[in-house]
Amino acid sequence: MFYVDGIYNSKNQRIWAASRDEANEKDGIKIKQKFPKKVMIWLGVCSKGVIPLVIFDQGTVDHKVYIQNVLPVALEFGSKIFGEHWIFQQDGAKPHVHYLTQKWCQDKFPSFIDKDHWPPNSPDLNPLDYSIWDEFARAINWKTVISKTTLIEELKRTVKEIRQDGAQFGQTSRRIAEKRGITFFDPYPLEYPRYIKMKLSINRYLHNFFNFHLCLAVKFSYHLMSYIFFLLLFSYVLLFKFSPPTSDYPSIHWTEILTIILVSSMLIEETHYFLTQDNLQLIGQAKSCFRDFFKPMTMIGFILFYIGLILRFTNAGTEEDFIAARVVMAIDVEIWWLRCLSFIIVIPSMGPHLVAITKMLKDLSFFLIIIAVVMIGYGVASRSMVYYPQGNNVTLTTGSPDTSFSGRAIFRNVLYPVYYLMYGDFGDERTDLDNNSGTAWATADQVLLAIHMIFVNILLVNLLIAMFNKRFDEVNEDARTIWHSQQYLFTREYFTRSPFMPPISLIYNIYYLSRMLVFFIRREFFHGSADRSAKTFKIIAINKDLLEEWREFEGASTYTYALNEVKILKAASQKFKKGSDSSSTQKETKAGNSEDLNEAADNVRDVQDNLSKLNSTIEGMKLGFKNYFM
Repeated sequence: MFYVDGIYNSKNQRIWAASRDEANEKDGIKIKQKFPKKVMIWLGVCSKGVIPLVIFDQGTVDHKVYIQNVLPVALEFGSKIFGEHWIFQQDGAKPHVHYLTQKWCQDKFPSFIDKDHWPPNSPDLNPLDYSIWDEFARAINWKTVISKTTLIEELKRTVKEIRQDGAQFGQTSRRIAEKRGITFFDPYPLEYPRYIKMKLSINRYLHNFFNFHLCLAVKFSYHLMSYIFFLLLFSYVLLFKFSPPTSDYPSIHWTEILTIILVSSMLIEETHYFLTQDNLQLIGQAKSCFRDFFKPMTMIGFILFYIGLILRFTNAGTEEDFIAARVVMAIDVEIWWLRCLSFIIVIPSMGPHLVAITKMLKDLSFFLIIIAVVMIGYGVASRSMVYYPQGNNVTLTTGSPDTSFSGRAIFRNVLYPVYYLMYGDFGDERTDLDNNSGTAWATADQVLLAIHMIFVNILLVNLLIAMFNKRFDEVNEDARTIWHSQQYLFTREYFTRSPFMPPISLIYNIYYLSRMLVFFIRREFFHGSADRSAKTFKIIAINKDLLEEWREFEGASTYTYALNEVKILKAASQKFKKGSDSSSTQKETKAGNSEDLNEAADNVRDVQDNLSKLNSTIEGMKLGFKNYFM
């Protein structure tokens, strides 16, 4: 809205100043007339320039005027310039969001972003609010504006001077960003959600079909179904069709060939995922990829599968030689079955438990070191008294013990039987000692065994249970945050995943890997441009210092937000405390208010507990940011 007295109003008068006097000194405050002479205009922009100006010099604009005078102008201009391939969007003004306006736009425009999906804070998608209106108002020669007629003439003149690159504010901002070290381009942000109107119903069907299969939930469903099929097929092959070639079956079964194709398709897909990580260096890509616990498991599964496949063809002379391939494949199929647990990440109540299991495995590794030291110590001590002395003449059910100095003999006599003592399986341990109860070495070993069982089965096992309980409680307290982090990893993985099932996805991934290789060669050796049609998930800073500035800004913003929350809770705590003091005073005169006082005191304690927890959280965040930035 433009006034004859030189005021341009896009969102009412807003003056940034420390005080009213400062604003007045800078001529920022203007007193409007009671009935000022004003002109309301409508202006649209696109990548090709400015849409013809629409002027309203009489009254206000409602949805009827907007539909009758504005939308046909935009439709005619867009159809003339772009044909059927363009999108119309508008802001959240009342005439724009009226249901009749929305219906008109849906019926007439080829593509339309409705009021529920309008992005009001996007500089790229709203160049009018972020660039053009300000430039337009500054270009007006207000000295020549003395009446409504001259104002209209000046508006018509000024609109012709708007630069085309000003209308392309999003492209300009991208170029500015690139100069600061940001490489970012994503041509797909408007693809979904938006309203699409096409003349042919088959085009609408195909568009909806493609967008449906690009949805993360659909990709996940297809991946889950294909993975279950792979597990069942792999299990069937190992149980019934995995055998060395014979005269009856000189070649491998077709189900085994299909299994090899599926695993190869999965390997190509994981390679595609690895190379599209949000990092510019190979080491950074590896860190980003393997932060998911199941990714190393997947890599081990691929390695074991191809090792077993090599052994399957090289050691296929006899059934005895074929055992090596069978053992490797058996371990591999178990790893693939365990990897199936990664699909429960989408369940909020179960996803954080995967994190708890991961942390428990770390605790278990520490526990296994202690157990190994204790069991080896007991095994060496007991065997040196009972089985290895030749004079004891102790025999086992399989004969005399093998006391030779070899790894196999030491493992079988010292380590293997002692390990199962932890589960209460004594084997021949107690029997051999009871049969020689009159000897000194048997009595000493009985005492040593009793002490060992108390230390391992009571002390260490209960210590492990306590460690697991503590770890589970820690994860359970922060379950919501953990699940949100898991959802981010889930979204990141399926963002670039193929919408097709294996083995069809093999073609999709080979195409994109080949495309990445071609553009890499162009960029590195011929100084060509990057792939502008590649989908972008995250902005990456080329300059490491700039990336650190972003992280510091995010950390400072998070800390400021948490600090404000603490101040709010402190204010609430003081309020409750005053209420508690007031209730204490009234209690001396009115004994009936004791229940209210207790309730207020409980509230104070609750708020104080929340404050202490929040302060601990802030300190943890500060320490985390400090460690992260170091």
